[in-house]
Amino acid sequence: MNKEECCHIEEKLSLRPLYLLLIVIGSVSMSLSFLFPIHSFMMYLMGVWFLAFGLLKLYDLRGFVEAFCKYDFIARRWKSYGYLFPFLEIAIGLIYIFNTSMLYMTIVNMVAFIISLLGIASAYSVIKSGEKIACACMWIKWKLPMTKITVLENFFMAFMIVYMFVYPESMLNTSNSDHIMREHCKTMPEMSGCEKYR
Repeated sequence: MNKEECCHIEEKLSLRPLYLLLIVIGSVSMSLSFLFPIHSFMMYLMGVWFLAFGLLKLYDLRGFVEAFCKYDFIARRWKSYGYLFPFLEIAIGLIYIFNTSMLYMTIVNMVAFIISLLGIASAYSVIKSGEKIACACMWIKWKLPMTKITVLENFFMAFMIVYMFVYPESMLNTSNSDHIMREHCKTMPEMSGCEKYR
């Protein structure tokens, strides 16, 4: 086995905690959508995703900030952002899960979209530079490598948020949700998909 093949296997093995976490996030989201069907699976997936990643960062907040500052565009210039970031993720996650009246969803979706875009840009710049930097997205002791998976992760989140902007009704999973969508669409009436709720 040559060195390149060995490194490829090591990289695959080092991503196992991420794959395990994604399976757990998907399972919890599916369970929530069955137990509390007010929201769609997508809303619960977004919520559990942000909540899980935010909580994992709190295990070693200082270590997370040190690792995050190595590649995040904002944290490099403003270290305090690194300390705020996990709490921002947790807040977004809780709003996605518990905000059944859909208040502030336009703002939350915009913030989540910006976070996803910054994640894509930061991960892409690291991969392009060829630097070997561990991703601080989970508990830093797991030393996840910054790979194309990191870019895809953030791209997937951004895609779901755009989908929710275009089809706001996809956020709810009830037959009597018209009044909730009508209130939600008042915050951004020009949003695609809100025409029928005016």
